[in-house]
Amino acid sequence: MFRAHLAVLVSGAALVALSPSVNAQTEWSESDLRSHLVRQWSVLVNQIVTAEIEFTKGAIVVSNPTMSLQEVNALIAKHDLANHPENREAFTQDVLQGTAPMGDPWMERKLYVKGNKVRDEGMFSIVSTPDHLAYHDSGNKHVTVFAAGRSQLSFHTLNDFLRLPIDAENVVQTWPIELDADTGGIRLHPLPSGTGDLSGCYDLVDFSTGIPIQWTTVSNGRLISEAQCHSIVELPGGIPFPMLTVYALFREERLSRLDVYLIKSIRVNDELSDALFQMSAEAGDAVFDYRFEERRAAKLQYSVPDVVAFFDGGGVGQPAFAPPPGTAGLSLQKILLFINGAILVFGGIVLWRRAHTSRSHDS
Repeated sequence: MFRAHLAVLVSGAALVALSPSVNAQTEWSESDLRSHLVRQWSVLVNQIVTAEIEFTKGAIVVSNPTMSLQEVNALIAKHDLANHPENREAFTQDVLQGTAPMGDPWMERKLYVKGNKVRDEGMFSIVSTPDHLAYHDSGNKHVTVFAAGRSQLSFHTLNDFLRLPIDAENVVQTWPIELDADTGGIRLHPLPSGTGDLSGCYDLVDFSTGIPIQWTTVSNGRLISEAQCHSIVELPGGIPFPMLTVYALFREERLSRLDVYLIKSIRVNDELSDALFQMSAEAGDAVFDYRFEERRAAKLQYSVPDVVAFFDGGGVGQPAFAPPPGTAGLSLQKILLFINGAILVFGGIVLWRRAHTSRSHDS
């Protein structure tokens, strides 16, 4: 079992030194660089089988963009959130330049990953599997289940921290690649696109770890976004991982939004129960099944550990999940008819009372 607390990692030998001197790599051919990057990205993609990450997510929206990328970088260096998470309020104030944030931009979350299953947990929670996506809104006390790929909901994954290319294999094999003389890292450039001039775009990868430490997107000479990974540590098995990731969006080359992912603790390749990737619901919760053409809904009379199993009638070997007679299979149409009927009855009572009161006054 491994639980990497940030205070321990940043003060010990687990911190990874970034790219060594350029001279050590100047003799590498383009083919050598590609093979080197393939090996490193394979570690990041294939060797993290399970993960449990406790992190703080910041989403700072700037209503009046005035800050340049250079100014953003200066604030990131000044506040050093990876080593001093207590600076986040001061960091927020500096980013907003004295303007009050719209609500609290920071929230605490937990991310669980097991193969291709994800649980993103916090004020709202999402479970994603190859078969379905389940969304739990604790504030409104409802759970909704969608077929995989059929919802507009987004959720966190490991790549919110790592920032690897979506099509990493194609990128490493086809994008122009070179050593960066200033940093000793590996610089990748996107292929020309018919949709605009991308010549200013590049991905700067740390030579020693394969972590993209800077991903800059420029369109037609104008800065669009930049992602950065900081404070890279080495997890068991020689797996590198950044403890701080920032993603900056720009409008007219001025900062309009800054997303911050600050890891508090992380476990990798520890045993995770399959039950973590089931969405439970409490008595009184409304549950909705949007996986099929005929949508179903119910208001639970008792707690269930797995909403999907509840709708599927319990599943093989899970008879305890099956709802009592008369509570399962309630269609959304039936519930709406019941609600509409209740409204009509209530409206009739109100109209009768008004008419009765009017006649009393007339007499």
